[in-house]
Amino acid sequence: MRKVKFFFAFLLAAGMLNASAQNSQEPIQTLLGDSPSLGGFIGFGGKMTTFNKQGGLMLGGELNMVLGRGMNLGFHGYGLVTETTSPNFDEFGKSLYYNVGYGGLTLEPVFFSEKAVHFTVPILLGGGGVGESRYPLVDGDNSDYEDFPGFYRTDFFFYAEPGLNVELNLVNYVRIYAGASYRFVYDVDLPNLNDANMSGLGVNMGLRVGLF
Repeated sequence: MRKVKFFFAFLLAAGMLNASAQNSQEPIQTLLGDSPSLGGFIGFGGKMTTFNKQGGLMLGGELNMVLGRGMNLGFHGYGLVTETTSPNFDEFGKSLYYNVGYGGLTLEPVFFSEKAVHFTVPILLGGGGVGESRYPLVDGDNSDYEDFPGFYRTDFFFYAEPGLNVELNLVNYVRIYAGASYRFVYDVDLPNLNDANMSGLGVNMGLRVGLF
């Protein structure tokens, strides 16, 4: 745990130094021209990841400030949108399904932001929730349980998710990225579900629109 904290602190310090250094650099290069750095963006993205050894897709968004081209600082949120089954059953012997969502702070050092192709090191920190539902979130049909709440049991967790992305400046105000991350989850305590089951590798892609 101490090594993980040191790693995050190192990346944050590197990003702040990088932001300071890039304030006076050349205009941003894009595929269709140059652009100045101006200050903020929204983004939309997806993650292919695993929960309890099952593949799943998460979709979400982000809102960030750009600090001197070398650091993105803001907030993010993602939710699981594919059907993921639990090994547990309710009192009627019916299968349960996992619903997962999380969100928090984004710290993202950006290196060589003025280049058309560059890389970033996103660090996602925050909290989330996991619940066992009597019906899949993607289905939403709760007709068999009209007298019961949708969630059978729930729990809260904390997470840290460092990653590495390659980012492409399409035009002055549009960027796309792709990369990978690893989600470290802490403090999950549900039957047949723990921190290791909730942690996992993610493959990420997304679109960002704003003033960079």
